[in-house]
Amino acid sequence: MRGWAVKELSILAVVLIMLSRVRLSSSFMRSIGRLERHANRQHSPLFSSSSPPPTNSDRISLLHSLLPSSLPPSSFTLSNPSISPSAVKTYNTYIQPSVENLEIFLTLPPEKLKQAAKRTCTQIIHLQNHHLSHSQIRNRDPSTSPLPPSLPLTFLLLNLRSASNVGSIYRTSSALNCKIISCGYTPFPWNEKVKKVALGAEESVTFECFEGIEDVDLEEYWVVGLETVDGAVGLYDAKLKCEERKKDTLIILGNEVTGLPKEVLGRCDEIVEVPMEGFKNSLNVGVCMGVVGYEFLRREKYSERREK
Repeated sequence: MRGWAVKELSILAVVLIMLSRVRLSSSFMRSIGRLERHANRQHSPLFSSSSPPPTNSDRISLLHSLLPSSLPPSSFTLSNPSISPSAVKTYNTYIQPSVENLEIFLTLPPEKLKQAAKRTCTQIIHLQNHHLSHSQIRNRDPSTSPLPPSLPLTFLLLNLRSASNVGSIYRTSSALNCKIISCGYTPFPWNEKVKKVALGAEESVTFECFEGIEDVDLEEYWVVGLETVDGAVGLYDAKLKCEERKKDTLIILGNEVTGLPKEVLGRCDEIVEVPMEGFKNSLNVGVCMGVVGYEFLRREKYSERREK
């Protein structure tokens, strides 16, 4: 009985092995069939037999046909001052792509190649227009045209909280060629947010930093507090400087919310306000600084020209 059972089990094992092979074979054959059907499908060719695959010369010719007559291919050299260096770089990248990018470009259908050429042409024209517009803007080069003497004007920033406002003030100070004193928790010029708004102006402005306003020798200046309080003099009626004592002017700008403390106002030789004709009774501190700073510049350098 035991021998019969062993024999039957052996036969059963052989049958199972054969069935598993049949399953594997059938699965394999089905996969082969799918691959054959996929291979036999009719795909539209990437390029028709009548138009051979494009070459890099075709790509270049396509771009040249799109460029305006004012930008001939021969003009794209870094030694040409009338052409934007960025436009030259974009042109050269298209004309001489890397091996990997060229392989990708040459597998694109004609319509995609045209789109790529149009994008490059549009970018080149934009960069060139940007270059031309900036070439007409006057820029002062310190190495060839040194700055004139600075204005006898210093702005004291007392507890300003906004780094953006401080950056804006540094930029305007650079344009005015005046000085800055920072007091309290006013952000320093090396603060990253200040530098972001100042756009490098912080490097050209003479500045000092003090822990508090009590550390500043106010006796050296004609001190002007900028605040909208009772008794303040309108900007266009204010002195802004003391001709008798030949002192530089120090204009104090206070916190954006709380303004100037009473004890600071009490130490001012003059309290000035910017005229307000609308509903708001204050301006952004950076805007206010620019208004007052340029009124000081007008009086200092341009009022006599107008009278003549």
